[in-house]
Amino acid sequence: LDFSGPTGDTKTELDLDEKDHPRMLVALIYAEGAKHFGISGRGTINGRGKTGHYIPFTDGSMKPRPYMFITYKCEDVWLDGIHMIDPGFWTTDFSQTNHIRIHGIVTDSWDTNNGDGLDFDSSCNVTISDCIIRSADDAISLKAQEDYPAYNYTITNCIIEARWAAFRLGTDIINETSNVTMSNCVFKNCVDGLKLQASGGARFRDMWFSNIVMENVHRPVFTTLSRFRLSKFNDSVRPTI
Repeated sequence: LDFSGPTGDTKTELDLDEKDHPRMLVALIYAEGAKHFGISGRGTINGRGKTGHYIPFTDGSMKPRPYMFITYKCEDVWLDGIHMIDPGFWTTDFSQTNHIRIHGIVTDSWDTNNGDGLDFDSSCNVTISDCIIRSADDAISLKAQEDYPAYNYTITNCIIEARWAAFRLGTDIINETSNVTMSNCVFKNCVDGLKLQASGGARFRDMWFSNIVMENVHRPVFTTLSRFRLSKFNDSVRPTI
């Protein structure tokens, strides 16, 4: 599956109020309120979103960069065996989604600005196993919004290469994140290995990391307590909602 890009008709524009769904305005594949679905097989989804692909409109503004795969308030979702390459922006974002299974997939967003791999926003009951993730930004990122905690994550047997963090908690995280385990993984060529950043009163608890091999990782473990500069709670950057 090839995404036809900014001039094609496969781009989906979503008419969503930012206060209800603050991140997602454009996606190649989008699901809201759906149950018991997924993508499996040995094929490739190519977003054709390498840096520079999304050119300005005639008025000088930039065309929106689409995410590749978004779920919002969904349940029982899986990705199995597929390749996901060159997204326009983040490869995936699972928002307020329950019961997610990701197994044996390959993602490559190395040539996409801010091209995260697997992002989870206030989602729970997640398993990630036997994956290869190559990311231009954070490879696996967990967030938790004001009214929605994130909990029960198991990550194992993955090979991760990232321009920033291999595994990141935060920074846009203001609720509790708990019951997270990560084991038998390899991190390569990353700025940060395990990056834990609590903002706005977030709480991390019951986490276990074991058998992690790191090669050419600048900061194996990095932790901060801070306020996320793009948070809606930071009045100096974003107006109060």
